[in-house]
Amino acid sequence: YWGNPLFIDNVEIEQYVGLPEDAGVNNDIQIYPNPSDGHFTVDFTKEHDFSNVEIFNPTGKVLFKKDISSQTKSITIGNGLKLARGVYFIKFSNEKNNVVKKVLIK
Repeated sequence: YWGNPLFIDNVEIEQYVGLPEDAGVNNDIQIYPNPSDGHFTVDFTKEHDFSNVEIFNPTGKVLFKKDISSQTKSITIGNGLKLARGVYFIKFSNEKNNVVKKVLIK
């Protein structure tokens, strides 16, 4: 051996991968069916203040964008939108905050 051997004990490594989901409004947005065949519905169960809905693929490319109002109660997605199998992210946003939900296309 050259030098002194080094032993490390009690090491804890944590890593979080992905996007956080906002627990406060998480239950106020329902996406069904999930998993989906590419056609799905987004329902707002309570009044909201979102102004945009966007769908992103895993690389961050915007595939769908729609302006909405606080009166919007439901959005049907899939007509003309060809989504391959995989995980997609749906971002609901306004000027102050964003909420991201996931949908699985099978």
